Amino acid sequence: MNPMSVRLALIVVTLMIAVQLVARAQTFIPVDVSGAAHTRPVSINNSGEVTGTYEDGAGTHGFLRDAAGFITTFDVPGAAGTFPASINSHGEITGYYLDGTASQAGFFRDRAGSINTFGGGFVPLVPTSINPKAEITGYSPSTFFQQGFVWDAKNGLTFFSIPGITHVFPFSINSAGEIAGAAHDGTTTSAFVRNTKGATTLFDVPGADATIATSINAAGKTTGLFFVGVGLGSFVRSARGELETFSVPEGFTDTVAVSINNSGDVTGHYTTGFSIPPSEQRGFLRDSNGSLTTFHVDGASDTVPQSINSRREITGYYIIGGTAHGFVRSAK
Repeated sequence: MNPMSVRLALIVVTLMIAVQLVARAQTFIPVDVSGAAHTRPVSINNSGEVTGTYEDGAGTHGFLRDAAGFITTFDVPGAAGTFPASINSHGEITGYYLDGTASQAGFFRDRAGSINTFGGGFVPLVPTSINPKAEITGYSPSTFFQQGFVWDAKNGLTFFSIPGITHVFPFSINSAGEIAGAAHDGTTTSAFVRNTKGATTLFDVPGADATIATSINAAGKTTGLFFVGVGLGSFVRSARGELETFSVPEGFTDTVAVSINNSGDVTGHYTTGFSIPPSEQRGFLRDSNGSLTTFHVDGASDTVPQSINSRREITGYYIIGGTAHGFVRSAK
């Protein structure tokens, strides 16, 4: 059971936290694959290179946009669909594809464009993150017992589990090889950090029904989200375990942190609710001091950030007329 699939009702989450909303100049650079029905960036590296998916009449494919704006499209050979998830500082990409049995399998695309595949068939794999050493983490989807994994070209595939946990969801790996994600024990969901020696620390936001870590930076600082009833708030947690929660004050039902950079800046999205019909998702940037900036693409029904780099450039997608378009946001 993936806790991220829980249906959210519209309620107000009140969090006791003081935040400051800051207005900054911003530029939205469009990212669209020519001829695509939808373009959805998912990850940006420190050079400003972006990867993600696009859809056309033939299915779902991957793309790489370089810092100058040139877009290269790609597919895993023979795949029924290609779904990039993460790009590292060297321009290496990981994600999953659908193989001939419609099973999920992992891929690694190097900077030159060569693709190496792993898993699939009776060993389905969903890679979620790649670090600068080309170490990849993710999970092997299963209904009854789900393990996490680490893969690299030298050592191959290594699975890991957490004692007492039925489902492990690794979502992020940092430059040291520390991994953050979520762990479900059949009843509750907690966040976890796995250190470089394989030891795992579980943690929860006090009073939360579920806690999920979505991203970890080079210093071991994590961000993520937590459930209160059926609403959502977000958190940042230091490598020492100091936990701070936050929400966007104008967020009607939820604040979802998805990515943290090496400076401790966090991006994500929040829902406005019924105050601006129809209900919209909008973006936010929380800097390392706790100041919040909200942003939205003019004319869009939704603005959904996915990733932030160390230059505070944010990528994601927005929806206009039911069509997804990509963007890169840079603060000036």
